[in-house]
Amino acid sequence: MLLIDDHPLFRRGLMNLLMDEDDFTVVGEAANGVEGVAMASRLKPDLVLLDLHMAMMDGLKTLGVLKAEGLAESVVILTASVSRQEFLSALKGGADGYILKDTSAEKMLALLRNEDQKDLMLDDDLQRVFQSESTATLTLDGLKALTERERQTLELIARGMSNKLIAREMGLSEGTVKIYVGNLLRKLEVSSRLEIAALVHGHSNLEGHK
Repeated sequence: MLLIDDHPLFRRGLMNLLMDEDDFTVVGEAANGVEGVAMASRLKPDLVLLDLHMAMMDGLKTLGVLKAEGLAESVVILTASVSRQEFLSALKGGADGYILKDTSAEKMLALLRNEDQKDLMLDDDLQRVFQSESTATLTLDGLKALTERERQTLELIARGMSNKLIAREMGLSEGTVKIYVGNLLRKLEVSSRLEIAALVHGHSNLEGHK
């Protein structure tokens, strides 16, 4: 695991937390994106914890380089930012998770361990943060076009579930779930399940449009 964050006190506290856990190994820490990319290129970490707001190279640019060059298996944004736009940009940029810095240590460790075997490590508090906001990207027409099964699939994707877990939850074959996911991509005019999750987390009235 590699930590990239420009706040030394936070970085040191996080390192101490992770190093106390037997199943985590921190291979390095970097104070900015440029240094972080160089370290990731050399160390090839399986997981990078990345802050968004840094000098020299911000988190989104760093994320883009890490993903484009295949320098880490997973990149999780760990930030104090509750900006919906930054959240959406991070997911579209390929982030594998988004965790708020004020998350409890217990919850953060559970998310990083991915104990629920989710495709996306998302802090549940994001739903609370974005609940008062709305977005035009998840259109009413798009919602109305969804079948009941597609809507169920949509909500489970938004919770970060993989196709395998969705199939188990809905009592369907994994192949059928893949068909539903394909339908969602087409009807909502997005290109990935991460964008589906981003749309739902940014939409405040999903339940009201059933």
